[in-house]
Amino acid sequence: MSSNKIHPRPRQAPTETRFWRNRSGATAIEFSFLILPFLVLVFSIIEVSLGFASGQLLANGSEKVVRQIRTGQQTVVTDSWVKSEICKSLSLLSGSNCENEIAIYLQSQTGFSAAASASQISFKADGSIDTTGWGISAGGASTIHTLKAVYPRPTMIDLISLVAPNVQMEFFYTSTWRNEPY
Repeated sequence: MSSNKIHPRPRQAPTETRFWRNRSGATAIEFSFLILPFLVLVFSIIEVSLGFASGQLLANGSEKVVRQIRTGQQTVVTDSWVKSEICKSLSLLSGSNCENEIAIYLQSQTGFSAAASASQISFKADGSIDTTGWGISAGGASTIHTLKAVYPRPTMIDLISLVAPNVQMEFFYTSTWRNEPY
């Protein structure tokens, strides 16, 4: 005689309980292999984003300075004024030492061909931008100028120092213009 009884399945533990009861350690080992590359990738993305933001802030601050000089709003141009104006824009991502670290070249040029050669950059043996001889000498109305600004931003998330200590990212901006006849 056959029986129509249904035999119940043995009850299985929920998935979460099985996971926590499993003591083989395979999950923990896989996690430990993947967490370091994952964190390096995430922090590298953040650092590159901060680098793009710093470059854009340097360009914005420099353009403000150029606009004020070009239109004659600022006729007395000093080293401290230019640095403080650019560092106001960089204050979000720079330290309190921005005005001491930023290098500025602002010179009047005899023509646009001279400005083209003046906007060239040269490098030191260590690969950093050579800023020797840079300074500020702005002209008056209808004169041609070249502005170069270099800001060596320290890394915020310092993973690069594990591979190459004492590395800074140098952000560079250059502009050439003719002042308006104010």
